[in-house]
Amino acid sequence: MQPIAFTPSLPAPDPRRARSVRTQAQPRGVLLTMGDGLGTLAAARELGRLGIPVVLADRRSRTVTARSCYVARRVPCPGLDRPGDWLQWLLDFGRREPGHVLLATSDDVCWMLDTHRHALERWFHLYQPAQGRAWSLLDKRSLHRLCAQQGIDQPLQWTAAQAQAVADLPYPLVVKARTQAGVRRKVEGTVVRDAASLQAALAAWPGRATWRPEMLLHEPDVDQPLVQAYHDEPGQQVYTLAGFYAPEADTFLLRAAAKVLNDPAGTGVGLCLESRPVQPALARQLRALMDSAGYRGAFEVEYIHLPASGRYLLLDFSPRLYGRMAFEISRGLPVPQLCQLAACGQWDEVRQLALQSRLAAAGSDGSGEGWIRRLSATTQLLGGRLGLGPWRFWGHRAPGATADAVVPGHVAASGGTDRQDAPVPPQAALRRLFAPNARG
Repeated sequence: MQPIAFTPSLPAPDPRRARSVRTQAQPRGVLLTMGDGLGTLAAARELGRLGIPVVLADRRSRTVTARSCYVARRVPCPGLDRPGDWLQWLLDFGRREPGHVLLATSDDVCWMLDTHRHALERWFHLYQPAQGRAWSLLDKRSLHRLCAQQGIDQPLQWTAAQAQAVADLPYPLVVKARTQAGVRRKVEGTVVRDAASLQAALAAWPGRATWRPEMLLHEPDVDQPLVQAYHDEPGQQVYTLAGFYAPEADTFLLRAAAKVLNDPAGTGVGLCLESRPVQPALARQLRALMDSAGYRGAFEVEYIHLPASGRYLLLDFSPRLYGRMAFEISRGLPVPQLCQLAACGQWDEVRQLALQSRLAAAGSDGSGEGWIRRLSATTQLLGGRLGLGPWRFWGHRAPGATADAVVPGHVAASGGTDRQDAPVPPQAALRRLFAPNARG
């Protein structure tokens, strides 16, 4: 995988200086980006509680993470809509203040760290796979190929050209983006239920989905959509495996959960999560997949669980800090701290923390928040998507239960003295609850 075609100005490398930065035992702190990301907020809280200085770099000053008392310093930087400027700023910051741990907090950041790993590791502590490896998981087309090689069950998938050439496609289908990295704005998938709807969705795609020039130079056909089998069977749930993998320390930690309520209903972001047992067969397959891709670090993987057949179809892989990470932290899996220790090469500490995590109690049984949870539970009960027992649990949970902020723009204080962001307006929440589009 070749680096994208923009090159910031770099001074002549000093190998002794670069080596000393990478092996520095006590880093300055952790540099986080994307302050509106809930994974960023969870990492800032976890690391800040441990006394690790957290620096937040963002072009916006009013983000949910910027308001956290655990952020030691806020610095302005260009936005990722200008990848070259963002990278140049990052390298300039690294030269001025070498030794920070740099963590991937979004698909865009993951792609940039993956593409420019060699330049960034001179100034930052990174825990990244070899250059180009993370992209093979961010890109749903290459992820599908890797899963097929490992015999991992997954939804059927076609390119747009392949789908147009197949006469008997198994509708319904979803037309979706290959990746959200490098996209100008997030592209939601479109569910189609017949050939005419499919042709209309493919014809409308170029106007809906546009990628930045840097991404198109990196992957010229990234703007071509994928067509995937869409499963909407009674009783199905999204099952997730999330955790941390460090083969250097023989550490593979997992927590499992299921989305009980979604926003929008059925296909959207997990609004309420419940703990689930880790399926051993899925865990073995997942570790083999990461070994084949050469991946290491934090991750979240989503499956569609079809209870009628017992199948678990791998749907998505996030090779980075992820939005619902606070739920894993509450269940004794400190993903951000493990990433920080691994980036500094402190393998004995990684093994010690991994042992504590394995011995930790499961912690919270579920995660959800506020009036939006009660509204969603009631509407999905009335729509037949939720039983009476789960509705009673999620609609009437006792105050003080562990909460995880999973609704964009609505942050729950699950501990500490962080200030809360303004809640989601009721009109916006209702629109999302009943929106027909599928998740991209």
